[in-house]
Amino acid sequence: MKPIRTYILIADGARARLLLSEGRTKALTEVPSSDERQTLKPDHELERDRPGRVHESANVSRHAIERPDLHQVEKGKFAVALAAKLDKRLENNEFDRLLVVAAPETLGVIRTALSEKLRAVVLGEVPKDLTKVPNGSVREYIGDEFPI
Repeated sequence: MKPIRTYILIADGARARLLLSEGRTKALTEVPSSDERQTLKPDHELERDRPGRVHESANVSRHAIERPDLHQVEKGKFAVALAAKLDKRLENNEFDRLLVVAAPETLGVIRTALSEKLRAVVLGEVPKDLTKVPNGSVREYIGDEFPI
């Protein structure tokens, strides 16, 4: 019988890696060429212009337009790129199930970036930042909730 291949995506807003689980008895292995890193630039390098201004329609006052959090925008782009790469891996039948382990603020962004095909194979989600945890210790943090 062919083992069920489960990819474990471990991510935060700037780093991600994929681990492969082929059963509880086998060690988790890092998927080759799956280590993704994004260097977040300082605010002054992301945007140099002042925020725009708008005129009040009822009187002569003016208001500044709220500035978007540019780091959140960059993290969103990173999550979309991750989801696209996972889509390609799913099309190539590299895995059967996906467990998403991500920092809570990143998990929501990744969740919205996943395609319908990927959502169909998601085993579950763990809202923890395990990007700095060694591969051999990941199972300890996930617990018995997911049989990987």
